[in-house]
Amino acid sequence: MRAGVRNSVGFDFNPATKELYFTDNGRDWFSEDLPERRAQPRRPRPGSISAIPYCHQGNLPDDEFGWGRSCSEFEQPVALLGPHTAALGMRFYTGSMFPAAVSATRIFIARHGSWNKTNKIGGDIIAVEAAAETAA
Repeated sequence: MRAGVRNSVGFDFNPATKELYFTDNGRDWFSEDLPERRAQPRRPRPGSISAIPYCHQGNLPDDEFGWGRSCSEFEQPVALLGPHTAALGMRFYTGSMFPAAVSATRIFIARHGSWNKTNKIGGDIIAVEAAAETAA
């Protein structure tokens, strides 16, 4: 059993809740369009089990390691980032350059881009809205 965070590539603390968010790189060679990379659990608690290698993208059991496991056992991703996009890093937006609609719950994620897909995606920066929460 694997505990904690696995293969994290970027992370930042939510400025409102102080909880850790992270992106990770998942499995290749499942298919050309699966699994999607993810912006992952906000609360990697001590003793929590990483979904990888058992479950990918929150709803896709691994064909080799997922037997006897349910994806519902693991915290669901905040966002799916596209298959084979290889997140490079992430940061919560805390500036004042953009309109007020771009809040502190907005995460900017840099994606390297796919290398093993016929139709390439990524090679960009995307914005993901994290759930607005209050600190406990």
